Amino acid sequence: MKNKCIFITGGSTGLGFAIAKLYSSLGHIVAVCGRDIKKFEAQNDKSNIKFYQADVSNKESIQNAINDFHAKQGQLDIVIANAGIAYKNKTKLPDFEYSRTMVDINVMGVFNTFEAAVKIMVKQGHGQLAATSSVAGNNGLPGVSFYAASKSFVMKLCESFSLD
Repeated sequence: MKNKCIFITGGSTGLGFAIAKLYSSLGHIVAVCGRDIKKFEAQNDKSNIKFYQADVSNKESIQNAINDFHAKQGQLDIVIANAGIAYKNKTKLPDFEYSRTMVDINVMGVFNTFEAAVKIMVKQGHGQLAATSSVAGNNGLPGVSFYAASKSFVMKLCESFSLD
């Protein structure tokens, strides 16, 4: 199997970092992005994972990171839109300001990541997009209204892309 070039958003900790470590251990070329390099450095055990400081809610920021990774590697095989945030506490009345930030990251972050990746993948004639969602995207859940809605968006976007 040929080494793949894989870019993962929200990869400085948690699930994104675990996926990055797995792909890296299999010999693939992996880059992750996040907003805080210190979180990445605290997790990283000298693996060959490249870090990009980028904010997925900022179109230019994530586009620059993905474009730089592609330019340095010459290909972009898989992009995983994993960055996301959730509520810290469940409440009947949502914190609308925090929810706005959540939608910017969970929805627009996937949108911005996929937009940057698709431009490259169409030109090179191949590539795969993936995104991390949640069971909360299947049904509205109490106390997490905007989170559930944002994850439903991700699920339906990916479902529609898979049909295209």
